Amino acid sequence: MSGLLIPIDGDHPGRTREAIDRAIAMCGRGSNPVHLLSVQLPVSSHVGMFFHESELRGLHEEMGEEELAAYRQRLAEAGVPFDCLVRVGRRAETIARVARELDCETVVMGPDRPQGLAIRLTGSVAQQVRHLLAGAGAIEVLGT
Repeated sequence: MSGLLIPIDGDHPGRTREAIDRAIAMCGRGSNPVHLLSVQLPVSSHVGMFFHESELRGLHEEMGEEELAAYRQRLAEAGVPFDCLVRVGRRAETIARVARELDCETVVMGPDRPQGLAIRLTGSVAQQVRHLLAGAGAIEVLGT
């Protein structure tokens, strides 16, 4: 197993910055790569029927790259090796799937600060990822 996965939290940039800082502290220069992941939510079938599949793919890729830009710069400045991924899907399921695909040892997410009734009932994204990876061996999910 190698590498850290950092899913970008587009709704809470401060959480992602904290996760990036923790990953930099954990990794240092020349270590296993950090995988930055932007998960873009799929569009509904009603919206999707007005676009060609390649056009939607391009839009998701563009939005994901915009989301990754600042964090990419921060890792580069720190000298930490990294790569960037953009995937489309439900956040928790996509993060767990990518962590398995890349054989990551750790998923570093921003702090768990559940707010609102819906999140308290369903759990935060970090809690959902922990649940999905519970049977996946030694993949650790860290909140800062």
